[in-house]
Amino acid sequence: MGTIVDSNSSGYVAVLELGDLVDSLAASDLRSTHIEIGTKVLAMWTDGRLHPGTLAKVCGRAFYIHFNDGTKSWVPMMGIALKP
Repeated sequence: MGTIVDSNSSGYVAVLELGDLVDSLAASDLRSTHIEIGTKVLAMWTDGRLHPGTLAKVCGRAFYIHFNDGTKSWVPMMGIALKP
């Protein structure tokens, strides 16, 4: 997971979550992280497993999830998966 910071003749330049720099990503390697409020997701809970919920808020790269069991929590982007 990373953020596009520039483009060059080889593609796109990205800074990855752990600080690594990738300087030749093709457009086909990219995917949008824009997720609409109300989207059904699977989100990582404190037990390390993915649980179903609904996206309620977004603040930068953090997502506030209303889990189906009634609990609510902030989850980092890396802990989110879209439901098929």
